Amino acid sequence: MNIKNKLSSLMYAPLALALLAACSSDDVLENNQPTTQGQTLTINATTGGEDGTRVDFGNDGNGKYATSWEATDKINIYAGNINNVGTFTVDGAFTNHNAKLTGKLSTKLTEKTTITGYIVNGKVKTSNNGVIVENGFGKQIEMDYSVQDGTWEDAVSRCVLFGKGTYDPANASQPVDMMFEYKTTFLKLILNFGDESINTTASMCLTGDNMVSNSRIHATGATAGQTNYAKDLFINIKDVNITNGTATVYVAMYPRDLNNVYLQAVLKNGVDGVDGDVYDFNISKNSTTATKLNPGMVYTIERTGIKEGTSSTWEGEGSETNPYLIKSVADLKLLANKLKEYTGDAKYGYNNRYFELTSDLIINGEWEPIGNIGKAFRGIFDGKGHTISGNITISNLETNQGAGLFGVITTAGVTNLPCGIIKNLTSKVNISATSKNDNTLNTYTGSIVGRIITAATVENCTNKGAVKATTQFVSGIIGAIQLDGKKDLSENIKVIVEACTNEGNITNNFNNSQNKSLSVGGIIGFVNGNSSNANCKSDIEVKGCCINSATLTSLSSKYSAGIIGLIQNPRDADQSTVTACWVKNITLPTAGNRASIVSSGGGNKTDASKSLPYTINYCWADKKYNAGFACSANAVINECKIASEETFDVFYSKMNTAWGSDTYEFNTDGTIKTK
Repeated sequence: MNIKNKLSSLMYAPLALALLAACSSDDVLENNQPTTQGQTLTINATTGGEDGTRVDFGNDGNGKYATSWEATDKINIYAGNINNVGTFTVDGAFTNHNAKLTGKLSTKLTEKTTITGYIVNGKVKTSNNGVIVENGFGKQIEMDYSVQDGTWEDAVSRCVLFGKGTYDPANASQPVDMMFEYKTTFLKLILNFGDESINTTASMCLTGDNMVSNSRIHATGATAGQTNYAKDLFINIKDVNITNGTATVYVAMYPRDLNNVYLQAVLKNGVDGVDGDVYDFNISKNSTTATKLNPGMVYTIERTGIKEGTSSTWEGEGSETNPYLIKSVADLKLLANKLKEYTGDAKYGYNNRYFELTSDLIINGEWEPIGNIGKAFRGIFDGKGHTISGNITISNLETNQGAGLFGVITTAGVTNLPCGIIKNLTSKVNISATSKNDNTLNTYTGSIVGRIITAATVENCTNKGAVKATTQFVSGIIGAIQLDGKKDLSENIKVIVEACTNEGNITNNFNNSQNKSLSVGGIIGFVNGNSSNANCKSDIEVKGCCINSATLTSLSSKYSAGIIGLIQNPRDADQSTVTACWVKNITLPTAGNRASIVSSGGGNKTDASKSLPYTINYCWADKKYNAGFACSANAVINECKIASEETFDVFYSKMNTAWGSDTYEFNTDGTIKTK
């Protein structure tokens, strides 16, 4: 068969479908080795025909391609369950698409049994985490696509090739027929930077709707070979070589229908700690229909990038009907820089000025948060449902105090103007916030906002990125809230956090050598009620928020919870209220005060009356996390349930009633929808 000619005619057309790519295995298999007893089994393994099989794409520069099993292939085989497992190898002669596999299972088969397995690569793992055997789910095959090298070798090492067949004792003398199918697809991106003098390396970030950074499929059971888990995020590609202004990048992917696919490249400029030029590539070219990616295929795409420039002004007037338009990363950076300069409208934090995000953005490298202490953002920022993705580092915490996309937001300072508002925004940004001193006090990190002072609103915002910080308080949405009274404000001033969701992992790496309070929270890290201030009349309402499938960790565990990590100095139980919030599939630190909804100090352990008060209404958790819904014996808890008491699909309607929103409500699965 003339594989070379056929591939050569396909691979260089845009979005061409080259044939399937080789998934040759490394020499590592998981530790489940069969015992000396059991059953030797012979498998007749096939990967199909010429137009749908394993293809070595050939990265030797001479156009050589081949399709073949390899003598070094190792195959992990399961017989009906996760315990009856064996390491199988290619035995004797084999052809391009067929091989005889032999190995030994740990238990002898006496009845008709489904045989499953996968060809092992260095990065293909298996996991029991989250497996529910009673539901027919077995061990899961796990693949991490989140960080790749951009080389063909690295892409192939992430290939999942899964097989399935049936053993019948009536035909025990015959090999088991087993068809292996691909669960991975590939992109070959040829990126032109438009300048042949560019010879350097770059870090890249690939984003898009349905882009998967981690996936799992079931290895055994009734759903063997089916998807169990696919985490929607983005793919980082590190240290890509650019030669004469061009880079070729190979990316392994979970095969989904993709739309709005973009790539951003940040060039290295040779100066330590300072990024070079930024280039944006529109991979999907604004197509209105999704690109269907089929497993096992290599899609070749050529694109020319656009060098990111700077902005000196925005379109629009900043009014409610004609807002300032944020159309690029440069426009977003301009807002941060204007506030930092503190001149013109920026001097007043853009009081009553409206901003609107017009498209998804990618941000990489060092980030200046929008607003800082003394120069807070006081305007209205509407994300319009768009997403900001990427990887950012925030390292000026000594002066900023607040780290996130926004640093500090606050009230307008005048009763007839709206407070600072951020709404309708999704963050898929991985944030790393560090300080010169790893135990800098009074520092706060959240994906959307680092710190809120006195009054503000954060509404309908979602975090899917990982947040890691050496700050004192860290969370998925808002790092900290300082409630504070102002004499020139009305008594009814509030911080409102509504319809916000966190799905990202949160890590507090604060070095607590001074034994200070610190916390990690799913939605809010810290609330200071400021009860020592006689004018403190501001309150906080958290409603309709949730955290799902996230891990909260802390270097020095003190306080951790799914919604609010820590409340201190409350004025009374009415100052901080959490209503209609839910928590599911979270992991909390192993020590300290831990609770599903709110964790706070217990006050004097011998005097419950000194325990810190706050109120929790109609909240739900899938299980009892350590202290339960709250750590404070003085917390007011009204009609809260765990799953064993009332399932979510029954309880959600009660949550919606308690929430009482004119705009939002929960679906039966806990997702938030607009009425």
